[in-house]
Amino acid sequence: MTVFVALETALVATCVLVALCGAQAETSLLQRPEFSEAPSAEEPQGPQPYVIGLRRESVPIYRQGRIASFKTSYSGVVSVGTPAQHFRVVFDTGSGNLVLPAVECDSEACLVPGRRRFDMGGSDTSAPVNADGTDVSDDEEGDQATIGFGTGEITGEFARDVVCFGSQTGVEVLNAADEALAAELEANATAEAAAEEAKKAAEAAEVAKKAEEAKKAAEVAESAKKAEEAKKAEEAKKAE
Repeated sequence: MTVFVALETALVATCVLVALCGAQAETSLLQRPEFSEAPSAEEPQGPQPYVIGLRRESVPIYRQGRIASFKTSYSGVVSVGTPAQHFRVVFDTGSGNLVLPAVECDSEACLVPGRRRFDMGGSDTSAPVNADGTDVSDDEEGDQATIGFGTGEITGEFARDVVCFGSQTGVEVLNAADEALAAELEANATAEAAAEEAKKAAEAAEVAKKAEEAKKAAEVAESAKKAEEAKKAEEAKKAE
C-alpha cells in the first residue's frame, strides 16, 4: 500500500488525515453492508467486509461565546511497517491518501505533544516510490507532492509499506500512550499551577517585606522628627 509521508505540514487541525486506498479498498469497509438476504454461514457469498472499530471525536464550535455546533471526526488505528509503528488517524472519506507525519517533519503541527511520526528507516519493509507507484532508484529523489485541505496543506513524499487496520495491539499501545500523555499533561498543569501559586506567594511576601521596611523607615523618620522638635523646643526654652 502506498503511504504519503508528510515532511512538512501547515494543517490547522490536530488530526492526521487518512482514507482507504489501493488493494485494501475492496475489503476494508467502515461499516457492515446491508444484505437483502443473510448469507449462509457455511457458504460465504462474495468478499467479506473487514470492520474497523472507530472512535467518535467531537470538538465544540463557539460563536459569540456559545456552543453553536460540533465538528465531528472518526478515528481508528493503523499499523504501518515492520516492525509495526502504530498511529491513530482520522478516516476521511474525502481523501484518497494515507497520510502520516514523517520523523523528519519539524513543523509545529508535527511537534504537537504526543504526535507520533513515521520512521521509514525503522521499517524493514518500507521503500520510497514515486507518485505513480514506481520504485525510486538509489541515484534519484522521489516525487514530492503538496496536498491542499480546507484547513491548510501538507508537503511530502510517497512510500510503499505494509499497512494493517484495526490491530488490537496497536489499539492497546495507543491507548496506553494516550493515558500516559494525559497523566503527563495533568502533572505538568499541576506543576505549573503550583509554580504560579508559589510565584504569587513570593510576590506577596516581597510586597509585605517592602511595606514593613517602609513602615519602619516612616517610624524612624517620625522619631527623628519628634527628637528634632524636642531639641528645638529645649533650645528655645533656654534662650528665654
